Amino acid sequence: MIQILNPFEYLGHRDKPGTLNKYLLANMNLAKDKVLSPAEYRLIVRYYICALYFREFFRTKPILVFRGEKGSGKTFISRSIGKIFYGNNFEVTMVPDDLRQLIPALTSSAFLALDNLDNGGRKLDDLLATIATGISQKLRKLYTTNTMVEYFINCFVAISTRTPKFNRDDVADRAILVELNRLERFIPEEKLLEPFAEYRSEIMSQVITMLQRTLRRLKHNKGKNLSYDFRLADFADFFVRAQPAKQRERALAILKKIQKTQTQFVAEGTDLFDLMAKWVPGHQKHYYSYKDLHKELIQIAKLEEIPFPYQDNQRGFSQKMATLRSNLESIYHIEEKSIRHGQKAFRFRLKEKG
Repeated sequence: MIQILNPFEYLGHRDKPGTLNKYLLANMNLAKDKVLSPAEYRLIVRYYICALYFREFFRTKPILVFRGEKGSGKTFISRSIGKIFYGNNFEVTMVPDDLRQLIPALTSSAFLALDNLDNGGRKLDDLLATIATGISQKLRKLYTTNTMVEYFINCFVAISTRTPKFNRDDVADRAILVELNRLERFIPEEKLLEPFAEYRSEIMSQVITMLQRTLRRLKHNKGKNLSYDFRLADFADFFVRAQPAKQRERALAILKKIQKTQTQFVAEGTDLFDLMAKWVPGHQKHYYSYKDLHKELIQIAKLEEIPFPYQDNQRGFSQKMATLRSNLESIYHIEEKSIRHGQKAFRFRLKEKG
């Protein structure tokens, strides 16, 4: 679906985003017992909205994932962000069985909200990885035999989900997971959405003020060499540079927390993390090749009755451990050394908490 922008009237500079906070950010029933605090979640969503207007800064893009049980308001939040950006014409998108049907929307939209994405599979993981990396799509031109046309995906995507199955490591590393709790009281969504039409000019004036402030900070910090231990380096760079000087350390700390949530998200899709958690505490003094580690984890899996899909696939296990290296490093200190025939051995040590 090609979204159409609704016009609005710019009402001038706004010192505080009060209406935006009141009708969107304050209406998110954020989980309070997670890695990020509700205030940190709101800050991330605010700068995600800013990022929608700086798409040229992002070669890679974050996937914003709202996860919560039925009645947590996750669809409302995705829909509200779209209505801020596009106006009252915006609507969330249901995911078709044939994922190729999403390509026209992804290549012609700046923002897309995918609703109730609870299924998984390799094709979905591949599509989400493609969205995050902005890879072009080549399709056959209509009414031709072999003429190809190329379309670039330059679209930010938000997802609402209850039970996500798209936590492959390369997808999870590009996801910003926002956890929501079930609402205690329910208000008809049409009533909640009314302010986005009634106060659109006010909300957009606040957004423009926020963008002007962000642009000044980005210009002030241009040229400063910053690096990040974070796969979403483009968003990390934008998020940190867009902060007031006194808040940049806090921003870096929030990125570390996001990285931790990504590791937890990956862990939900594999039993390797459970096996490593049981094995590492008693094996921190010695180095192990992936072949030896594979044998060790087979024994742990049998003892603890934990499924181990790589029991008969040592090569696949080695490849998976290499792929998960950055996620494991958020939990363990990993040291490596060369051993026989160019192979490597690794020592895993627990990181101190805090």
